[in-house]
Amino acid sequence: MYRTYVTSVINQEDFCINTGKDNELHTNEKIYVLSAAGLVKANVVKIFDDQSICKADKENSVKINDIVITD
Repeated sequence: MYRTYVTSVINQEDFCINTGKDNELHTNEKIYVLSAAGLVKANVVKIFDDQSICKADKENSVKINDIVITD
């Protein structure tokens, strides 16, 4: 299990997470965000060297610094 956090919110559903060399995320991988709205399911959309863009299942549910949990 790998934990990181939300670094920025792009729009109502899309957000960026911090990633690094140790994280083995894959496109379309399911992740979970622990937010004030509860546990929110999301998918990894695009992966870059230092961050990844993700899409949440619920609108307006993810905020900056929310904790992200991956398998």
